[in-house]
This record gives sequence, C-alpha cells and structure tokens, in this order.
Amino acid sequence: KVSIPNSMDKLLLSRTINALRSYLLKKRFFEYHLYSSVHYKIESTDVFQLKQDLYLRVNPEPDIWSIGTEFEKFFFLGSLYRDETKLDILHQPEFTVLDIYLAQGIERDVVRLFKKLLAYLEKSLDFKNLSSLPVRHMTHEKFNQTPRYLDKASWVVVTSYPKQESFYDTEDGGNTKKFEIFYVDGKMIIEVVACGELGDNVNPVMRIQSLPASLPTSVKEKKFIGFGIGLERLLHIYNDVV
Repeated sequence: KVSIPNSMDKLLLSRTINALRSYLLKKRFFEYHLYSSVHYKIESTDVFQLKQDLYLRVNPEPDIWSIGTEFEKFFFLGSLYRDETKLDILHQPEFTVLDIYLAQGIERDVVRLFKKLLAYLEKSLDFKNLSSLPVRHMTHEKFNQTPRYLDKASWVVVTSYPKQESFYDTEDGGNTKKFEIFYVDGKMIIEVVACGELGDNVNPVMRIQSLPASLPTSVKEKKFIGFGIGLERLLHIYNDVV
C-alpha cells in the first residue's frame, strides 16, 4: 500500500521547496531543469519503464553534469521515481530531491552548506533546531560496526565508501570519495544526504546503458562535489524529533 501524503504534508513540502530554492537563488546558484523521463536505464536500480527505452528518472545525474561546462555552482530540485519493492514512510515510488553541485568543493563545504540550508529552513518555517546539532565523522567500515541507535542526536558524516556502493565517484585509494550524512538519535537512523566528488564510474555493478563510464574532461577538471538531500526524509526527521 502506497502512503499518500495528506494536504498538510504536501503544503509543508511545497513551502520547504520554495524556501530552499529562494536561498540558493539568492546565493547565485543556477537552477537546471530536467525532464522526468530518460532514454536509458541505470543497472541494478528499480526503475519504472514507460515503454521501450523510456524510463522515469531515478537520478538527476548524469544529465545534470552537462551544465557544469558553463556554471560553477548549480542545482536541481524536483521529483524522482523508484519502483520500490517494499513501501514505507521513507521508501515511496515518487520522492523529492535537492541536488547541489559546487566546483572545487570539498567535504567541509558540503557540511557547511547543508547546515546553512537547515538554519534557513528553521528560521523561515519555524522548524525545530537541528542545524546546531554536533557533526561526527567516521568511515563506512566503522559506521557499520557501531551501535548507532544508542547515540545522542547528531549528524554523522560517513566517508570512504567502497567502489561497489559508489556512482561516478572519484577513487580514493581502495575506496571512493563518496560520503553520506545520516541523522542519528536514540530511536532512528536515517540517511538524508548522498554526496561525492565527481569522477568516472568505478562501480563494477551499477552501469548505465548507452552512456560512457567516463565523465567529460572539462567537467572532471573542475572537481565538482555534489550532494542530494531527500526532502521527505528531512521533513520526517523534523516532524518526529523530540
């Protein structure tokens, strides 16, 4: 059974979208529009097929990267679709993502901008204060060995993801520069932000039909760092946090 958001949920999502867009446009980010259908399939993902060689969009990338030849910072804000095998409050067939890119960016820039976006939402929409929560860092390996539900409320930046969990991320030794930001407290752990420095697709499983494994040189030279925020997940945290 699909959980349909009620009118108040949808109104809050719209206000959140408007606030985030307003902040980024004021900071001179360029908003890039993407169509909801694509003519390729990302392997090992649950996609909706509309007809032969036409699918609903699962990711903003790689299409959004083309704008990197003209702009140093840009974003996409809109709906994505996945044919989830199990539906729950955090896994729906349609969801909303804010995907942001910064040239010459590093992990610290992502964390800083993420917290500024949270602070702006909290001020604009009278949300609870999550922007001032402490930020912890740990590797992917350590994170999977930690009793995470026992932690106090915090943002956890998980780094050093292995290649088999990456998607066009720069290699970093035996792992990649993909990282993610989780909200953790005594009752829940939720991945909210997926991040990484753009590089060639080194994932041995996740391939894209009809698209190259390598990025254009002009895009790679700018060393873009990108991060996508799941807005329904973020609002779920704001709604449930004590």
